[in-house]
Amino acid sequence: MKDELIVKCKNCGQQIGAKFLDDMFVVGGLIVREVHGICVCCGTAFHYELNDDKLDQLLVRMSNGKRRKK
Repeated sequence: MKDELIVKCKNCGQQIGAKFLDDMFVVGGLIVREVHGICVCCGTAFHYELNDDKLDQLLVRMSNGKRRKK
């Protein structure tokens, strides 16, 4: 994915997912807005949440960049 930032566990460095477009978080091929879990390697808690306003802004940015050509 273009311009992605790999997100790793703060404790052990295991890759958890990736962030792109500033705040979109991708896990296993899904864009998620909320994640609560633990690292499979060390058990450290991980939390991520995108508020509604920021989600709306990012969805507008994504839809503007993917308009169909006529």
